[in-house]
Amino acid sequence: PQSLVYLIRQDDTLYSRDGKVVVAMTDAEGRFAFDDVPSEPLLVAVVLSGNRRLAGLIRPQAGANNIEISIATTYVAAYLREQLKLLSAANTLIA
Repeated sequence: PQSLVYLIRQDDTLYSRDGKVVVAMTDAEGRFAFDDVPSEPLLVAVVLSGNRRLAGLIRPQAGANNIEISIATTYVAAYLREQLKLLSAANTLIA
């Protein structure tokens, strides 16, 4: 079955263009594509059947970008997002 794919920016907001959240659907092999994505670090979030989720991190470059999304990339993405939140909170306390 197809899965919904969306992008999250470093500030934890959904990537949108012209006020609309940009999404894609996977094909039968799980491939998906986005056009004109900014070259900034993004979290790629995939919603599977049964509301199960996978994620991975990417910094898009010009041309085609490939990313493998798995349980491993989901755990790494969750860990790094949590570390970023802790660092942000610590910097707020110091300022």
